[in-house]
Amino acid sequence: MNLREQNRSRGRCATALLLAAALTGQDPGDRVAAALRRCATDRPEARRFAFVALLDALVQTDAKVPFEEIAPAISELTLHPALLLAARDPSGAEPFLLERFRADEEKAPLARWMLCGNLLATQRTPGFAAHLIGGLRYQVDVLVVDAATTGSPSRTGGGGGGRSGGSIQVPANHPPTACYELMLTPTPGAVVVATGRTPVFAVRKPSRAGTLPLGSTSWANGGRMEPRVHWLAAMLQTDLAAILANLARSETLHWSDGASLQAAAAELRAAITADHERLLVRCGEAGWLGTVTTPTPITFRIRDLRGDRSAPLPPIE
Repeated sequence: MNLREQNRSRGRCATALLLAAALTGQDPGDRVAAALRRCATDRPEARRFAFVALLDALVQTDAKVPFEEIAPAISELTLHPALLLAARDPSGAEPFLLERFRADEEKAPLARWMLCGNLLATQRTPGFAAHLIGGLRYQVDVLVVDAATTGSPSRTGGGGGGRSGGSIQVPANHPPTACYELMLTPTPGAVVVATGRTPVFAVRKPSRAGTLPLGSTSWANGGRMEPRVHWLAAMLQTDLAAILANLARSETLHWSDGASLQAAAAELRAAITADHERLLVRCGEAGWLGTVTTPTPITFRIRDLRGDRSAPLPPIE
């Protein structure tokens, strides 16, 4: 990039900042659209960073912007400020939030997934409840014991955590900007950006000379079943304690013979299925579900803790 191009890029970024700083929240769409159009006329690399500067300024000025106006500016670099702007008026961003929620479902970062989920639950977004129920999985740990069992068995488990992120090089003479870190536990300077049973916080981190951190997000392994139930409970305004208990249930069954063990497991399955079907009825009455015919997803994990294992355990399904 030559000097003339650098000056042009710098000028357009500055224009975006000035336009964003002038927003008052009253009918900002035309001015934001104008800023985006000016940014969009530059070279691709400069355009990306002009969008970063614009969305960062919009977040800092507490502007409420129609989401369709900022949608063209969303990329990996601008995802987090775009989410913060969407949180100010989620009603116009529901399709984007639901798509992002699904994209983040099976992997970290947890905080970004929670942010989208909190906003979607507040809005009672069509399709959200059905998606939550479709992802519920019940696991039953069955501890089989007998008179010769010794010790006191216990379940073990755990999770990990960390942060996702990274940084990229910024073109020369680009205006100072920042990234936004999302988290579930606040640090100094963090603010709540999505309320809920588990609120999500964000903190602005200014860029260093020559680099721009990617929007980092605190994450943790696992922990994605219980939030589904909490969001459903909030949407239904009811208690779903039975569903929560069934997500990771542990039962101790005393061995007498194989038929008795299979009968006890069948009773457990029937109880969990009944709780799940009551949830389906409630959501159906709220108009969130069509006809659901899929079986309740229940997995049994058997631990044979008998002292006398001369008789084999029968299959439990």
